[in-house]
Amino acid sequence: AAMYVCGGCMEISPHGMNSDLLFSFLFNTPKALELSITGGRSLVTGKREMDLSHSLIDFSNFEDLYDWFLFLCNEILTAKFRSLDIIAREMAHCRPGFLISSMISDCLERGRSMQDGGARYHDYGGTPIGLQHVADSLYAIKQAVFVEKYCSAENLIQSLENNFMGDDGLYHYLLRIPKYGMDIPEPNQMMDTVLKDITGIFSSYRTCYNGRVKPMIFNFVWSPSIGNNLGASAD
Repeated sequence: AAMYVCGGCMEISPHGMNSDLLFSFLFNTPKALELSITGGRSLVTGKREMDLSHSLIDFSNFEDLYDWFLFLCNEILTAKFRSLDIIAREMAHCRPGFLISSMISDCLERGRSMQDGGARYHDYGGTPIGLQHVADSLYAIKQAVFVEKYCSAENLIQSLENNFMGDDGLYHYLLRIPKYGMDIPEPNQMMDTVLKDITGIFSSYRTCYNGRVKPMIFNFVWSPSIGNNLGASAD
């Protein structure tokens, strides 16, 4: 704890002990939810970004939809983590970084560069952006489609595709559904569940040198670019 440093603005590490992939990616969590709802089709371009076997219309209960969303998040994030293992090994080969490695704990003792197993901690880090957006959208879907049955899954998907044009009733109904942060237990619990499950995907992975993948929970300046890649949403 005495060696703690927050390098830059979010990379949490003991000072001078980690490889330099501690902040290396963003994860557009709401996009994963969008694709899980539409079966892999982007609401922005109308094109299929992933060839998925299920969409919202295939589920008769919310729990199965949520499990499908988590499965998709796990597939995308695990692919990202594995790609970072490949990047680390390639960096060790093509960009060993002798000077900086000499100043990182254990590299000299091990005779290895920081990306080649020399650093004491070979941890990665990334940001799952938009968790509150995801939690609010999931809670809205749960209420609208499965609990109150205000609309069908087909109706909701069509309204999202049309950006709610011509469907003011559903639009205002969804706006009235409680959101995270209103001191209402159900949406707050949804946020708690999403946060724990997404970060659980991070903590379940071990890097190529047995390090961890650290989730960094914040939004920062990337929110507009992430939002530009999203269509309408249920929240």
